[in-house]
Amino acid sequence: MSFLVFYLAQFSQQDQLLQREENSYRSQSSNTIQEWEASYAAAKELGFHEPSFYFSIYRKSSSDTLNRIQDERIRNVLTDLAYRTGNWEKINAFYTTIKDTLPLLNSKKQQALIQELRTFYLNEGKPSYFIQFPRIRTEFYSLLSISSTFNNYIPLFKWNGFTNQYHLWLGNILKGNFGTSLIDSTSVNEKINNAIYWTVLISFISLIITFSIAIPSAFYSSFNPESFLAKILDKLFFLFYAIPNFWVATLLILFFASGDYLGWFPTYGLGFVQDYYSTWQIMVLRIEHLVLPIIALSYGSIAFVYKQLKSSIEQELQKDYMLTARAKGLSSSAIKWRQLFKNACFPLITMLGGIIPALFSGSFIVEYIFSIPGMGKLTITSILSRDFSTIYILLLVATFFSMLGLLIADLLYYFADPRVQLSFENKEGK
Repeated sequence: MSFLVFYLAQFSQQDQLLQREENSYRSQSSNTIQEWEASYAAAKELGFHEPSFYFSIYRKSSSDTLNRIQDERIRNVLTDLAYRTGNWEKINAFYTTIKDTLPLLNSKKQQALIQELRTFYLNEGKPSYFIQFPRIRTEFYSLLSISSTFNNYIPLFKWNGFTNQYHLWLGNILKGNFGTSLIDSTSVNEKINNAIYWTVLISFISLIITFSIAIPSAFYSSFNPESFLAKILDKLFFLFYAIPNFWVATLLILFFASGDYLGWFPTYGLGFVQDYYSTWQIMVLRIEHLVLPIIALSYGSIAFVYKQLKSSIEQELQKDYMLTARAKGLSSSAIKWRQLFKNACFPLITMLGGIIPALFSGSFIVEYIFSIPGMGKLTITSILSRDFSTIYILLLVATFFSMLGLLIADLLYYFADPRVQLSFENKEGK
């Protein structure tokens, strides 16, 4: 997953320096050699001049060090020239001559020469600005005289070792350094730390409420299928399961927070904590703001767990061991919780592995509607603002919680079913 996220970030041009360079190119405010070299120095400081991965496969007509040219347009021009001429040595000599010439020119000529190099492949058939400089002119005509594409079809392989962008990026991730936001230069760590607290809090509360309501309701309906309450629960939870949470969230705000009907709760956010507030006042303030979001997040999960658990209980009630338990004279409570629940909870454990990531994905819409500064709202805000460095880290975090849910489910299977083993055992029990 880290490999996928890294290359998505690469294809999205998430590097902050590349985006800044794009903006400066559009405004033509960064065309002097000093600013050009400063951009490369900053890229080198962050490791962007290193190869992308542990190994490189490239054409013999090209070079494995093209990534060291931070200016993307110049890199594309040199790649195009290398493909046309099939001779990287001449391309390198041409580019080196331009770099050696730039410090000798005034600011205006520097800008013109860099601009010519950036747009060279777009100016075919037009007199080139390069011919005004003797050394560059010599290399330029030498370059144009070459036309051999044989090297384009010869692949070369190079092992880059551990000095590469992916290794550096993954090492920072494992150290807890998630980089910097492209939009406001804020640490991604800081953004996630501030957001994950509220998402975990409302998801954990929602999970407790879900199981506290769904499990007793499923048991009651299974043991009393013809009762009036069981029929009401079936229809009510079926309705809950079918209604999308964004619509329910909107209705909750309209009826209980807008003031048009009932103004019992605040409409959005978490409230503003004054310096003189006591712990109790802060808790009351937060609870008032979180009641509606938690309801909007929980009702669908309750309906889903109820439906699945009830179906599992009804299947278990038809099995022989239940008849044996009744024949032994076990109490109804013992049958429910000692015999039935242990076997019926396997679908519940399976659902737990999916509920944990589902709560985080479901919180996206709820957090955005209620302006809760959690992971969901941060993700949507980052997508709308094209903050790729934050988006892909959030993707990794979501993946982590998905794997965490599956791991918890596997461990619970082990404790619930003695047939499940955490380690391999052969027939001899070794």
